[in-house]
Amino acid sequence: MKKRIIAFAIAVFVCFSMTFSASAASSYIFDDGNHLSYDEIAELNSMAARIENLYGYCVMFCIAQDANGATYSYSEELYSLESDSENGILVTDNLGANEYAIYLAGAAEYVITEQMENIIWEAYESSETYFGGISSYYAAVETILESDAYTSPVTPAGEPNGLAETTAEFVPVERELPLVVDRADLLTDDEEKNFCARFEMLAQKYEMEIAVLTVPDLEGKTSEEYADDFYDYNGYGYGENDDGMLVLYKPGAEGNREIYITTHGTGSSTFFEDARNEMIDAMIDDLIDENYAAAFNTYADLAEQYLKPNVSFVWLLVCIAIGMLTGFVIIRCIAGRNKSVRMQTNANVYTRPGSMVVTGGVDNFVGKTVNRTPKPKNDSSGSGGSHTSSSGRTHSGSGRSF
Repeated sequence: MKKRIIAFAIAVFVCFSMTFSASAASSYIFDDGNHLSYDEIAELNSMAARIENLYGYCVMFCIAQDANGATYSYSEELYSLESDSENGILVTDNLGANEYAIYLAGAAEYVITEQMENIIWEAYESSETYFGGISSYYAAVETILESDAYTSPVTPAGEPNGLAETTAEFVPVERELPLVVDRADLLTDDEEKNFCARFEMLAQKYEMEIAVLTVPDLEGKTSEEYADDFYDYNGYGYGENDDGMLVLYKPGAEGNREIYITTHGTGSSTFFEDARNEMIDAMIDDLIDENYAAAFNTYADLAEQYLKPNVSFVWLLVCIAIGMLTGFVIIRCIAGRNKSVRMQTNANVYTRPGSMVVTGGVDNFVGKTVNRTPKPKNDSSGSGGSHTSSSGRTHSGSGRSF
């Protein structure tokens, strides 16, 4: 009897440990066997949060060591326990039984067809890593929702699918990703850590978040849309107003490189249009030469330069007044030493009578004045005005292709 009690206690402890490790890191990702790192779970959690903010669907994923051969029931129970969202999708990869299940809740039952379920699973299996597979899974789900969710506002039964209520207002989230996200893998691990540390220091010192994002492609969006959405839906920005700036860079062949700087909150007034264009101009040569660390160092240096407090206008006037007064006193002292000098009002004092005789006069043409209007510069940078992102928030930004 004693052995049975001990065995039961061990089993409860193991189950509790597995549940804690699966749910502590994220409300969207459940990883029984620790197949994902903390940073990977954080990034996947941000992807899921973005989808829920945009479309009102709670999209989850579970890597189960063993769901006791009841993968679908396990998925259904897990979703009901961990999600309060009426509409959602949960995919479970049951490693022990070598099978999977896709559980659909609410409107997802009508939006996600059997063919779409196959697309979702194939997207997950397309990668050799768990992180890559789940990232592809989220991309596939978003593509489906983007194309079908809003064109099917009513279910076949005639009941609303709830999307109008869940997508009407942007819900801010806490930032879980670092201030440097190098998805294009342009920096070494040490460079990435150093930049993260520097930008965190700047955030604490100046109360402004400065961030860097590199991506291999823009996933069908413009650089402006991608930068704005990444900033908004991943919780970037300092304080209640989410003040900050993010630079997005997509490498590529000549003419296909993209750079875009987005700002929000007081970041838009601190890093105004000329400042953003100055940063882009300063970075481009290093980006072309693939000196990525140097380019982002320049970005950080210029950002800190604009963040440093400026000398007040009043103090500047005081300094000018002191300088003028000091100069006046010095000149008066020097002039006072010339006792023999007297001011004259007539030029005849300096000429000898009869020494200057004009015998003739000729007017010679020596030059002309030409007014020129400079040609306007061909600037490929994007508009620096403010605009509204998909979240409904106001951003300012500048960017270009090169």
